[in-house]
Amino acid sequence: MNDVLEQRVAERTAALSAANIELAKATRLKDEFLASMSHELRTPLNAILGLSEALQEQVYGPLTDKQGQSLRRIEESGRHLLALITDILDLSKIEAGKVALNVTPVDVEGVCQASLRLIHESAQKKQLHVTSRVDLAVSTLAADERRLKQMVVNLLSNAVKFTPAGGSIGLEVTAHPHEQEVDFTVWDTGIGIAEADMERLFRPFVQVDSSLARHHAGTGLGLSLVARLAALHGGRVTLESTVGQGSRFSIVMPWRVTTQDRGPERRQDEHESLLPSLSLVAYGKAGTRLDCGRYASACGAVGTLSARTRRQHHGVSTWRGRC
Repeated sequence: MNDVLEQRVAERTAALSAANIELAKATRLKDEFLASMSHELRTPLNAILGLSEALQEQVYGPLTDKQGQSLRRIEESGRHLLALITDILDLSKIEAGKVALNVTPVDVEGVCQASLRLIHESAQKKQLHVTSRVDLAVSTLAADERRLKQMVVNLLSNAVKFTPAGGSIGLEVTAHPHEQEVDFTVWDTGIGIAEADMERLFRPFVQVDSSLARHHAGTGLGLSLVARLAALHGGRVTLESTVGQGSRFSIVMPWRVTTQDRGPERRQDEHESLLPSLSLVAYGKAGTRLDCGRYASACGAVGTLSARTRRQHHGVSTWRGRC
């Protein structure tokens, strides 16, 4: 009897091991596929966005109002698709453990203002009242600046999306010296979230309103990315919400203060040193680089072509001109 049980356990263990190997292989292939497809989709999409911007600037000639309106729709749709591709690629990289943070001393006020500028236009369209408050005790924070801004912008974009016209949204940064933590809180007076839906809200591809007739567009990746990026920093995301009254999302970050303070004067000096010239670098297929070259030449820049990459039909082109 014992021999039979041992044999069954061994068979089940072997089957589970084989299944785990196949699952790991499938996950790796999925990540490789997503990374490859994201690159292949980004290349032509960037060309579409670049050309639509050039046409809107009337580089190739004047436009009628109807043509300008059509080009704006093309650009908006293209940027929405590019954001979706980027989110999918970021999520696959995080799940595969391939995201490395570039932790540096970050100017907290600068990140907040840059994030607010990115959602200013969409908030203005809905006539939302936007406020911000940064704790004076927090000047710098050790974090990946690009990823921190990505998290804050994501929460702000959601606040704009789910707040009715004429409502209010805000960004608050609060220091907790005893806990050695800093909260980046985004609040709104939007539709709110039921307590029963809060737990699954941070799962990938999950939306509270999953019906086909839902009123708010999106893939359900944003909050999942925010939670995972916060965890990579050693932080977390908290949520307080009341249906019909609004929500408060907080990114709780470890407060690892550094002695290197990138103050406003230094950032301004660095920015001004880059003002006299502008470089446009285009990577990819010859057709894409040719389109970028035409645009750069029309703006008065001088172009050069560097050595090709590993693939014969790919290369790098650089144009330099005055701002």
